[in-house]
Amino acid sequence: MVIINKGAETRTKVVI
Repeated sequence: MVIINKGAETRTKVVI
């Protein structure tokens, strides 16, 4: 799963 959180221009890539 690739989770991209656009809160404060923060890209969180979580690969399960």
